[in-house]
Amino acid sequence: AVFMIASWGCLLPLGVLWARALRKADRAIRGKPIWFAGHRVLQTCGVLLQFLGFVSIIIHKQAGSSMLVPHFTTPHEVIGLLVVIFGCWQPLQAMSRNLSCIGHPRADGTRTRARAIWEYMHKGVGYAAATLGLLNVVLGIVYASSLGFGDGLIPVAAALFASLSVGAFACLVLVWMRTLAQSEVKAVVSRGE
Repeated sequence: AVFMIASWGCLLPLGVLWARALRKADRAIRGKPIWFAGHRVLQTCGVLLQFLGFVSIIIHKQAGSSMLVPHFTTPHEVIGLLVVIFGCWQPLQAMSRNLSCIGHPRADGTRTRARAIWEYMHKGVGYAAATLGLLNVVLGIVYASSLGFGDGLIPVAAALFASLSVGAFACLVLVWMRTLAQSEVKAVVSRGE
């Protein structure tokens, strides 16, 4: 549960917000635009934690049983499976942007039809996954409560989710504000004021 809370309750939605909020920023990290560098790091860490969480959950459900335990029988489990599939699809799709038939936007900003479709799919699946992932974190906390995981787990999971989400969002806002301030300074300097 902790892996899924960290990935879908924090890192993956933050990676989506990072790319969206910092898309027009001039800053770069190791030669890559800050929006892309941060997006890639956050999404990579989030997908790795998602994978660890998924495997841990399957192993935990199977533990102590000599028979195959049914999986994906509750709304939380079904949505979780869908979100994990979307989460695994995204890096594969991201790598396809280097194919010559898709390519990158041209210097003048125009895009091929294949690139426009790719962007629509990548962003659409990403937004859907992040939204469903956040929803499923909340459903997971409710589901854990219904399974009788005791009063201690629910407040800890909720506090972890809240602190990670608020902390991550605060970091994003600070980076965004700093980037805006630097852009305004550059604009003033270029106008000669």
